[in-house]
Amino acid sequence: MHQQYTVEQIATLRSQISDLKVIVHPECPIEVVQASDSYGSTKKIIDEVAASPEGTKWAIGTDNNLVNSMIHTLPNHDIRSINASAFSCITMNRIRLAHLLWTLEEIEQGSTIQQITVDEATQISSLKALDRMLAK
Repeated sequence: MHQQYTVEQIATLRSQISDLKVIVHPECPIEVVQASDSYGSTKKIIDEVAASPEGTKWAIGTDNNLVNSMIHTLPNHDIRSINASAFSCITMNRIRLAHLLWTLEEIEQGSTIQQITVDEATQISSLKALDRMLAK
């Protein structure tokens, strides 16, 4: 889903909108992350935009459902998606606190529901990405 954002989209928005700040999720292509002003987890994106002065212009590269939610919850900011026609993340939008609670309760009881295993190289890369997201 985050692969739908490009450096060209950022360049076009920057040419059209003065003082635009760009923030993206770290799962975007590395060149998109490098072309942005900031990057971070969903929480970091929300927190950074919310903490910015009113009227700050933002282009955001992450799930468009989140961007649309931020447009409504932060009406004093000028917020848009880097790619307004990007597909939303179906999996992310299925996550509910009740499901998370159920999963954690199952783990606490020693039950592993739908466990996913990956090879060691993927584990190392995944943990590195998680560490980066949590550090932001």
